[in-house]
Amino acid sequence: MQISKILPVVVLNALIGGTLCTPVASADEISSKLLQLEQAVKNQPTNPPKFRNIQIAVPAAQTDMGSASSVQTHTEMSALPVETLQPIAKHCSSLPLDSKSTAVDFTIQFKNGSAELTKPAEIILQKIASALKFSDKCVLVEGHTNSIGNANYNITLSGQRADSVIKFISENSQIPQSRFIGIGKGFSEPLKQLDPRNPKNRRVVFKIIGA
Repeated sequence: MQISKILPVVVLNALIGGTLCTPVASADEISSKLLQLEQAVKNQPTNPPKFRNIQIAVPAAQTDMGSASSVQTHTEMSALPVETLQPIAKHCSSLPLDSKSTAVDFTIQFKNGSAELTKPAEIILQKIASALKFSDKCVLVEGHTNSIGNANYNITLSGQRADSVIKFISENSQIPQSRFIGIGKGFSEPLKQLDPRNPKNRRVVFKIIGA
């Protein structure tokens, strides 16, 4: 995939806390992260993630000795070895959140105190969606904040922003929402060697599961 070097500079205003902070992601930095994301999507997993398997119990046929129950039952058989069951479908939502993954973080701009995307953010998300089309791997989308503001509010808002990202990508790229898992982290995972209050902690992380 050819990624244009002419990308908008992303300026992220203060999301929480009332002061104006403007961490800037350069065009080269965004291009580099998009390449990282594309490579993670294309990589063949060495240990593919295991999905929850569902077994359907089909009622026995009627015989001269009587009839079996006519009610079909759908039973989760997660306690049995995976190889004894055949999965009906892949459910990304059933994967554990600590599954092996490759993470790439982006500075995504939202309107102040809301989960509404700005136009520059939509442009970047369209580029991200193009990279995600290279496979059907599950993607964990994490919303992160800095430590300014109420903890519960930050958790809620970061989760809403993750959901906004997923909704925009799905609606504008025909990638099914079932491939995504959205989660709000609040300020529980600041960037390493960075003050938790630093606005650079406000970010969206894409984790390609199995990469």
